[in-house]
Amino acid sequence: MIRRAGSTLIFSALLTLALVAGGRTQEWPLVTAELHAKASQQGAVRVLVQLDAPFLPEPGPLTPEHADAQRREIAAAQSLVRASLSGITHHVIREFDGSVPAMTLSVGADGLRMLESLRGVVTRVVADRPRGRLLVESSPRIQASQTAALGYDGTGTVIIVMDSGVDKTHSFFRDRAGRSRVVAEACFSSNDPSVGVTSLCPGGVATSAAVNSGLHCVGIAGCEHGTHAAGIAAGRGASFAGVAPGADLVSIQVFSRIDNAEICGSLGTPHRASRATPPISLRPATTSAPPWCPR
Repeated sequence: MIRRAGSTLIFSALLTLALVAGGRTQEWPLVTAELHAKASQQGAVRVLVQLDAPFLPEPGPLTPEHADAQRREIAAAQSLVRASLSGITHHVIREFDGSVPAMTLSVGADGLRMLESLRGVVTRVVADRPRGRLLVESSPRIQASQTAALGYDGTGTVIIVMDSGVDKTHSFFRDRAGRSRVVAEACFSSNDPSVGVTSLCPGGVATSAAVNSGLHCVGIAGCEHGTHAAGIAAGRGASFAGVAPGADLVSIQVFSRIDNAEICGSLGTPHRASRATPPISLRPATTSAPPWCPR
């Protein structure tokens, strides 16, 4: 009986070790084979690097002290990535001031291999491909009319619209005194000639908080989308109102002009797309042509 129990214990221990070892061989690759191949073919690729660092959105439940500590941990991880890439051709595009555990980089094949070796610091590396704009839900879906009937119209709150910019002169966004309710604006866009990406910020810069930096883009089909989304969120009209017609607005233009047949597929160029900067999503992009390319 004693020998049998001992054998059972040894077998269980060996089985546990086998499962652990097997789990290690099944680790998900940090960089896909497709991305490696693209870097080798093109010489460099633009990527989003997700870091293994504690993260809670700010301000959220974080106190200022905890937010500062979180940013320091993220900055330390970013610093380690930069140090590891020292001597390897790369370009740091954005670090988001340590507000999220991510970095946007341009790296070649050697840089990708280095990032892949940083498991424990880096959790995922994906192509920073343009994302298409998403349609918002209509106000009836969320019962906005019933909320307004109870007297909740958003007064005293601010809604941030991250889209293609907002026509802040539109009468739909004026308060009862005739002033624009767009109280602040900014622009985050991209310049990447290698894939035909051009910034839509004033002066062609990548980031801007200047006057009119949150205005809607012009000259490309779909530039009105941000104004439309802002109208659903906070528009005020005689016969129609948005979800929160008393709220103020912050317009942040996050799209870029795309002149790239590979991205558009057969649907034509130019069109607009948003890179995940700020990083709205780190999910791999679909390989199908975006449904919003102009036809």
